[in-house]
Amino acid sequence: MNIICIVNDSLRADHCGSYDGVGGINTVQYHTAEGVKKTATPNLDRLAAEGVLFSHCYAESLPTIPTRTTWWTGRVGFPFRPWQPFRESDYLLAEVLWSHGYTSALVTDVYHGHKPVYNIGRGFDTTVFVRGQEYDPWIVDDRTVDTNIWHRLRGDDTDPLWAPRFEQYMKNRSTFQTEEDFFAPRVTHEAIRWLDAIVNQQGKKDKLFLWVDYFDPHEPWDPHDQFWTMYKAADYSGQDIIDTVAGTCTKI
Repeated sequence: MNIICIVNDSLRADHCGSYDGVGGINTVQYHTAEGVKKTATPNLDRLAAEGVLFSHCYAESLPTIPTRTTWWTGRVGFPFRPWQPFRESDYLLAEVLWSHGYTSALVTDVYHGHKPVYNIGRGFDTTVFVRGQEYDPWIVDDRTVDTNIWHRLRGDDTDPLWAPRFEQYMKNRSTFQTEEDFFAPRVTHEAIRWLDAIVNQQGKKDKLFLWVDYFDPHEPWDPHDQFWTMYKAADYSGQDIIDTVAGTCTKI
């Protein structure tokens, strides 16, 4: 048996078409220039239609690292285990499967996991980090960022705590040229490349464990241009805020 687990950080059920009308959930609607639209998730909907859809499955905790600790240890962690490394005594999912002969890979752009202290790749045969998400210190040269784009995406650039963090993100995204340069497509590409190498080049077709962990749609909410206006209200003329900013979002 092969196992593929796909994570979309911060994705709510009411933003998935497959959950519309399930368990009292109604998919969110947007009043756009093209009329009323519900959020469209066609690929997830097809997957749900071919499998089992859980209507009463609730998160034990929501913070990035603690919730992954819960997934991989199978133990209730929050609020007893905050943001902290795995314990030496933890027996992680990837380690359990490895002991049963599985070949495994973690492909992710969750930059918190790239911090050495957390070691979220523990137990996986292969770990692929797609760099640059959120405030990951990926591009650290002295390039300047476009302040016009800055103000469109965030607004205030004077906050002493968040300004340097957002400047880092602006540097990271300065390399984007096409949709394929954004984080989710890059994670997908790396996951497919691993599968291709394992199945087609190494000939392994059983006991494969692939964990594909997307940080999107966690903020910064910064999609490719074609998605910017997909759900925008017809009468909205404000900033395209992509991150929570104290004193800015409250003005919208």
